[in-house]
Amino acid sequence: MTLRGALRDDLTALMAGVCVPLPRRDASGRLLIWYPVARNTFEGYTVRSMLRAVWYVIEVVSQQDTEIVRLGYFKDATMWNVDSELFCEHMTFTRDCWPVKVMADHNICVPQDMLRLMRPLVGAARSREMRIRAVDHNVPESEVIGELAKYGILPDMLPTDIGGTLEVSIDEWIGTRRMIELEGTCIRPNNRNSCVDHFATLDNDLEEQVMTADDSFDKMNEILDGSPLSSKLKKPHEEPKTPDK
Repeated sequence: MTLRGALRDDLTALMAGVCVPLPRRDASGRLLIWYPVARNTFEGYTVRSMLRAVWYVIEVVSQQDTEIVRLGYFKDATMWNVDSELFCEHMTFTRDCWPVKVMADHNICVPQDMLRLMRPLVGAARSREMRIRAVDHNVPESEVIGELAKYGILPDMLPTDIGGTLEVSIDEWIGTRRMIELEGTCIRPNNRNSCVDHFATLDNDLEEQVMTADDSFDKMNEILDGSPLSSKLKKPHEEPKTPDK
């Protein structure tokens, strides 16, 4: 599954930044996935498109590790951002399909009215194991950092959105993925040069071919020098000489 392949029609959903891998791991060495729910506006994409985008992120993450910690950030989110179909399908994937295991599910700054409405939905969609691993941090935003630190998730592992020190950019992550996927398509079976080396090699080969062609013309002219044909065997880029009067 690649950005230029199966996900080419879902880039708008991916660029919404609803599901972003963080560059740091928690104290137990598990990968952190950031879910700023308020960014899920459905502008320019569908529920299915977002599901495919999230699946792509998880598939990429699974190549690094099989255990993740999910951080759901609900500040400024409304029920419009938490589509019931998207939520249920997402929970189904988590429970039955994903190539990774969610070791902990932290829900941060969930509005109380949303929490009351979501509770029945969450109870039906989550397995017993997932419910045990879920933690709702219903504390003032200023205390969230301290709460997460109890679970081995420190400020230098968290985005600036909640008081951490990480500058999180989905565009930068997508750009990195593009380079990785492009480099993967350029690697030869018996030569593991990068794309840059690969194209540099092509340029050098082309230059050598041009030089070889020029040398051939020179040698041919040397052999035929003095013959009637020598004046006609000129390099294509040379202008014929005007005879002296």
